[in-house]
Amino acid sequence: MFFKSLKCMILAGFLGIPGVSQALDCSSPEACHKKGLSLCVSPDEDSGEITDIYNDKLFSKAEIYFIEACKQRYPESCIVIGDHYGVQPGNGGMIRDFARAVPFYVQACELGSDDGCEKTIELYKFAGEYCDMDRNSGGYVFSEKCFTDARKYLDGFCSRGRATACEALGSIYRDKYGFEDPEYQKASDYFMKACDLKLSLGCFDLAESYERLAEHGMERDFLSIYLKTCDLKYDMACRRIGDLYLEGVKVPRDVRKGLLYLDKACSITDYEACKILSDMYGKGTEEIPQDPALSQKYHARSQELEQLFWDNCDYC
Repeated sequence: MFFKSLKCMILAGFLGIPGVSQALDCSSPEACHKKGLSLCVSPDEDSGEITDIYNDKLFSKAEIYFIEACKQRYPESCIVIGDHYGVQPGNGGMIRDFARAVPFYVQACELGSDDGCEKTIELYKFAGEYCDMDRNSGGYVFSEKCFTDARKYLDGFCSRGRATACEALGSIYRDKYGFEDPEYQKASDYFMKACDLKLSLGCFDLAESYERLAEHGMERDFLSIYLKTCDLKYDMACRRIGDLYLEGVKVPRDVRKGLLYLDKACSITDYEACKILSDMYGKGTEEIPQDPALSQKYHARSQELEQLFWDNCDYC
C-alpha cells in the first residue's frame, strides 16, 4: 500500500507540472537526460562551465527533460530531480522539499538504481524532522505521520538486508526517544542489525548507544563494539578507544594503548585524532615525552585530512 501511494505521488508529480511538452527535442531517454544537463550549465571561474542542478532558474528550463527521461525509465534523471529538491548544498544536509524529492528517488530505486535506494533511505532518515513544512513560517516542523511513514518504509528495506536502512531507523528511534524510554531499545536493536551486516557506522552507533546507556546505570559492553568498529576501519571508533584508555574509563588507564589507537584513527582519516596527538607531543607530559618532530608530523597530517574532509563534504 505504501509503495502504491508513492507511485501515485510520482504520477501526480509528472502530470501536475505545467508546460511539459509531448514532443521534446530528444530521441531517447538518455538524450533527454543530456539535454537537461546541458540546460543546467552555469559559468564557473575555475573550469569555465559546470552543470548546476541546484540553480532554480536553470533547472526550471531543464526539468521537463529530466521528467520525460524519468518517465521513460531512465533512473539517472529521476535521481537528478530528487537531488534538486532533496538537497541544499552548503546547508548541513537540510532538505529543500521532501514531498517533491522522495517520489523520484523511489522511482529510481524501483528502476534498479542502488544510488536511488540509498538516497531514498537517507531522505527518510530525516523525514520526521524535515518532511512537513509550516506554510506560515516557511520552516520545517516535526511530523508524526512522516515519522510513521519513514519507520514503515525503512523497516521494509532493513528486513531485506540493507544495512543503511537499519542504521537510519536506529537513528530515528535514537533521536525521537530518550534513554529512559522503553522505545529507545529499538534504536540499539536496529543498530545491532546494521552492525551484524558489517556497516561500520551501525557498529559505531551501537557502541555509542551502549556507552550512553551505561552512563545511565544500564551496563553494556560498549568497548568490544568500539573495538569491532575500529577493526572495520571506522576512525572515530579508534579515537574513542584511545580516549577511553587515556582517561581510564571502563578500562585500566593505559597511555601506550591510548596513543596506539589515536595513531590508528589518525592513520585512517580522523584529523581530530591527529590534532590531539600533535598537541600531546608538542606539550609533553610525564608519561608522554615532548617530541617536536612527531608533533609537527601529526600537525601536517591533521591539516591534510581536514582539507580533504571539507573538499569532499557535500552537505557541510
